[in-house]
Amino acid sequence: MLAPILLGNTVLCGIDLGVINGRITASTAAGGLAAVSIHTGAHLLVATILAVAIYETAGVHVLRRAWFNIDRVWAGVLIVTAIIVAVS
Repeated sequence: MLAPILLGNTVLCGIDLGVINGRITASTAAGGLAAVSIHTGAHLLVATILAVAIYETAGVHVLRRAWFNIDRVWAGVLIVTAIIVAVS
């Protein structure tokens, strides 16, 4: 997901990349590190909020009834994405 920003592709991500008015952007190493850090932090924050919300509303017993294999879901998502990219 970060590849367009880190590679400096303005067409895919719609963000003006490069050094503008001396600001560090994602086309530099520091900008790339900042992009990855923000992305990782956002994922951690959302996962934490969801985990706390589900724990507070459903409790731990929901895991015994509603558990599914996330590895299979992730593999399916990657396969579907690869097909879409190959077709387009």
